[in-house]
Amino acid sequence: MPLKIGYFPLSDDLSAPGDRRRVVHWAKKRGHILKLNEVESVDIIIVSEVHTSAVKRRSKGIPVVLDLVDAYYLPDGVIVDYARMVLRFVQNRQIGRVQRFSSFTNSLVSEVDLVITSSPEQRSQVEYLNSNTLDILDFHEEFPMLSPVKNFQDLRNFQVMWEGTTHTLGALKGLNFSDFAGRQLSFVAAIVVDPTTNLLPFNCLPVKTGWWNRGLLNNYCDKWHLIPWSIDSVIDTAKHSHFSLLPIRLHDPFQSLKPENRLLISWRLGLPAFVSRSRSHARIESTIGLPLTFLDVKGFSGVLANYLEYRSLFQEQVEVGQDYLRTFHSEEVLLRKWDSAIYSLV
Repeated sequence: MPLKIGYFPLSDDLSAPGDRRRVVHWAKKRGHILKLNEVESVDIIIVSEVHTSAVKRRSKGIPVVLDLVDAYYLPDGVIVDYARMVLRFVQNRQIGRVQRFSSFTNSLVSEVDLVITSSPEQRSQVEYLNSNTLDILDFHEEFPMLSPVKNFQDLRNFQVMWEGTTHTLGALKGLNFSDFAGRQLSFVAAIVVDPTTNLLPFNCLPVKTGWWNRGLLNNYCDKWHLIPWSIDSVIDTAKHSHFSLLPIRLHDPFQSLKPENRLLISWRLGLPAFVSRSRSHARIESTIGLPLTFLDVKGFSGVLANYLEYRSLFQEQVEVGQDYLRTFHSEEVLLRKWDSAIYSLV
């Protein structure tokens, strides 16, 4: 029997990845009914981390689940922390007093009946506040499972794919291919960037990306081009690329606790990937038994040099990675996890 779910989303149109790749996908596949921002006549309430009114207004006996997709429970500087909270008040998504957003998130974690995080690493950070805490990664079915490139052996000209949002583009700083300048190899960077996440009120991609990022990209790669983000553009770019490079700012606690979504998407799209050694990436690397992480520029050059020396590693990483997806991250595996989590409360 379908459930009636009071869902308080990240985005009003459900387009945010934290909506469409999580609760929304599960509910559609299982035939459940989402009643947006409703607390009456529902079987269960699921809230994103940007809402508190649902917890305050719920009827007695209706369980509340917090779908905590990012590490907002971590302090991120006083100004940023308070700014996040003020923004929620402006959007009419919060009630109560203005406080640090991390403090608010921690109190919300302790009040709800179940917390679902997006990685084991995030779960370990909050389960001391709520013992009923699980981790469920995102669904990635919006991307097809593509075959890996098989002509690496004699390849000299590489297209390198990076995809993400404008505010994560800075993680490319310092990375480059200068160590391979004398090896008659060329690297072209395909930057698939989502400018809609930038807070600046501009709609033009070059303006949103900013002159500061252009300088960063010039230092990163001699040749690069910008591609506006869409599901289709990510798929098309992947089909014409040879590997993806996905650094993150490891010194930033918020970024370092990001789950492995972009790595797994790369494998779905048939691309081997080189990624910063975050906790989630290190866990995946240990599981598959192949090198793919780095800590700094020297580490990146080292792992890429290893793959260039033993070209079969490129295809092997994708094949092993896609086996990992079928075993641990298939749609049915994730659907069952959501079923188990939600039906434990209703």
